[in-house]
Amino acid sequence: MIAMAHVMIRENLQDRAFLDTYTGGFEQFRDYVLGREDGLPKTPAWAEAITSVPQAIIEGWHGTMPR
Repeated sequence: MIAMAHVMIRENLQDRAFLDTYTGGFEQFRDYVLGREDGLPKTPAWAEAITSVPQAIIEGWHGTMPR
């Protein structure tokens, strides 16, 4: 799920108005996902290495979601 968040953040697919209104801490989460905190971006390639879910599946999931 973290790698899916990476794709959403990288492609700017998140609903910023929703995040600003109903959540807190998005900037910290974003920095963790992008690897700014620990130097390890949580990319689909990163997830594939630890889950065996192919990178292409993780990269392509959002294409199946309605916008």
